[in-house]
Amino acid sequence: MGRRIESPVEDFPGFVILKSPLTLPQVIAIQDAWDDVKELGEDVTPAKQSHKLLPSLIGCVEEWHITWDKEIPDPPTADTFPASPSESSAALVIWLIKQLNLLLYEAEETDPK
Repeated sequence: MGRRIESPVEDFPGFVILKSPLTLPQVIAIQDAWDDVKELGEDVTPAKQSHKLLPSLIGCVEEWHITWDKEIPDPPTADTFPASPSESSAALVIWLIKQLNLLLYEAEETDPK
C-alpha cells in the first residue's frame, strides 16, 4: 500500500504516492545514485546532483500529482522533471529524499518480534 505525501514546495503543489514498502532494488538504486553523486566531487551543482538522483527517486514513487505550469508527467524522467525555478526544483528533490529516508528508516526501526 502506498503512502501519500503532500508537497511543501509552493511552486510545485500537489502530492505523490510513495511505494511502500520499498524493495531492496529500490533501496540499492538510491544508494548507488548517492555513490554516483559523491564521485562528482564537492562542488557539484544541485542540478547535477538531482539529475543523478532522480531516476532512483522516481522509481520509488507510485503516482505523481505535482503541478507547476502543467502537471508533471506520470511518471516523470530525469529529462522531463522541472529544473526551474532552480531553488524550488532542488527543494522538491530534497523533500523526496527526506520522505524516502523516513519511509526506509521507519521500517527499519519497527521490531518484527
